[in-house]
Amino acid sequence: MPTVYIAPTAQGSADGTSEANAYAIGSIATAESDAGSGGTIYFLDGTYTNIGTWDADGVTYESLNLHGAEITGTQPNFGSASASVTIKKFKITPNSTERFYVYGASSVIDQIFLTATSSFGYWVQTQGVKFNNSLIVSNNCSGIGRDNQKLSEFKGNTFVVTGIDGNSSGSLSFSAGSAPPAKNCIFISDDTADNVISASIASSSTNCCFHRFGTNNASGGTNNVFSDPLLVDFTNGDYRLRPTSPCINAATAS
Repeated sequence: MPTVYIAPTAQGSADGTSEANAYAIGSIATAESDAGSGGTIYFLDGTYTNIGTWDADGVTYESLNLHGAEITGTQPNFGSASASVTIKKFKITPNSTERFYVYGASSVIDQIFLTATSSFGYWVQTQGVKFNNSLIVSNNCSGIGRDNQKLSEFKGNTFVVTGIDGNSSGSLSFSAGSAPPAKNCIFISDDTADNVISASIASSSTNCCFHRFGTNNASGGTNNVFSDPLLVDFTNGDYRLRPTSPCINAATAS
């Protein structure tokens, strides 16, 4: 399948054929046309601000290096009602008043690092989207999903809620009908009041770990773990698991 390269600024001959000759981000439409359905656009390390909409059906938009390409600024939109896309390996940091949207019944979000600070960090607009293998770090995220546009997968993710220790009002909820069918995920907060979320996620989850994620997520589901996952350094943002973590070998391959 065709591969095309994009950089924050043009490289070499800027014909998109290699890393050394990457298109500038302003040529995204040309890159989408070159890649075509089934093709991949690789994004070199750097910051991509106010990207608008990436919605070429069947195209994979992928950071060349894990989280090396960062999407920032105003609301990024991925896919459309008639176009499904794959977004991989980006760091996505919408500004403090923005969300990011994903459309397309077969769209996939994979291996991203999402920092959510707005009232909604992520809205899925089409039922069927998959959100997998990603890190979500939120300090004021009110939800994932919109209305009844439920995710088809929420698998292998780590969802971290920080900076609300003791917040008795709660700071997180999944929108109506959108509690994900989570599998192999970690849900953790620093809220010692244990009121970070009102929705019951655990009851529909399989082989997940919950720690300080609300009293409705203290039991239930299938093969879930309800204890501290023992992250390396929660306070300073090192979300790897310690060797003694109860989450190690607790996932399911099915």
